[in-house]
Amino acid sequence: MISKLAKRFILNSKTPLSSQPFYKFSQDQIKQNNKSIQEEKNSQEQSEEDQINEEQLRFLLTQSLLYQNTPSELKIRELHKNFVFDESEVQQLGISLNPYDQYSSDDGNVIFIRHGYSYHNYFVDKYINSQTINSKKLKQLIKDKMFSNSQEFVDTPLHPYGIIQCKNKAPQLHKLRIQTVYVSPMQRTLQTCVELFRNHPNKRKIQFIVQPQISEQLTKVSDIFDSNKFIDFIKTSYQKDGISFNCRYFYQHNWQANVIDEQLLKMPVSSSSDSDQEANGEGEEEAQQSFNKIQRHMADTTTIMNLMEYHKNQPLENHYNFVRRVLHTNKCIKRYSLKLKEQSLQKQKQSMVCVISHGYFIDTLIRKCFREKHKSINNCSFIYKSYDKEEAQNQNN
Repeated sequence: MISKLAKRFILNSKTPLSSQPFYKFSQDQIKQNNKSIQEEKNSQEQSEEDQINEEQLRFLLTQSLLYQNTPSELKIRELHKNFVFDESEVQQLGISLNPYDQYSSDDGNVIFIRHGYSYHNYFVDKYINSQTINSKKLKQLIKDKMFSNSQEFVDTPLHPYGIIQCKNKAPQLHKLRIQTVYVSPMQRTLQTCVELFRNHPNKRKIQFIVQPQISEQLTKVSDIFDSNKFIDFIKTSYQKDGISFNCRYFYQHNWQANVIDEQLLKMPVSSSSDSDQEANGEGEEEAQQSFNKIQRHMADTTTIMNLMEYHKNQPLENHYNFVRRVLHTNKCIKRYSLKLKEQSLQKQKQSMVCVISHGYFIDTLIRKCFREKHKSINNCSFIYKSYDKEEAQNQNN
């Protein structure tokens, strides 16, 4: 039974009972609860997907050489011996195991060579650019590790496909009288050099000079120099292959810190509050100066990698400084090659200079110094150039 007071309240009300505030609040509460349940479910699914992606990436790294933490050169060679060639994968990734030469010239006195196919190239082709992986998040996870925060990708070596490329191209160099080889100190270029010249008939007479100035622009994790890998490789190449690298220009192992842009030497000084910093008596400016000093004189792979992660998608070496380094290096190579050519004319024996570097470095040098535009340079591709032709072209222009 409804009391008379309740009947009077219902009859005098201007709004229907179904739209009373109590009923409306109940519907909102139900919607909110459903929304919370759905968000929790989505969060759980997202967490499971992230876990699957992490496990997939760990599996991919485990299946490759990159899972080894700073593997020795001897271990790398042993793993390459056990490598199983997959012709279908080569076709799928579009890898040329015998790359064609670009700008070949019979009278060229300098050969520019891009390093062979590396593990960085392999992961980009197989897991980022191809359709092998459908998960965009997994692709992004791999990309983040390659460009910001993964120790496995620091100074990556050649992939076995890169070794095959070098072995296929080596006989072409055996026919040439090469006197000096300039090589970047990175693992992929050093390995390319050894594989190309291991059986060269004049190997003992060739000067192999490690030149940091021809290294790649500091953009991704694989461009970070690892001194431990470098020292191990230099020793092993001399003992096993009889190739002695001259490191007279390699005066410091933390050379790479000097190419970092001054404006990018900025990282969070402290996670503490301003009051805590004032209490410690250390301002942000003083802490930043202290970090700059450490960065310049005590930089290691971890420090540079942390900087790279903080400044994501931004090269640590800016384009202006990189181009200036390329132009300076070009002058040195040009001066030496012309001097060598003059000596060769006197002896009536043509001698050549070989530069084993990186794709973007060679591309920038060809565009800026020879005024030529071309497609991207293939791995282990040879580019024959003559500085005499460059001078004639500059005079005509």
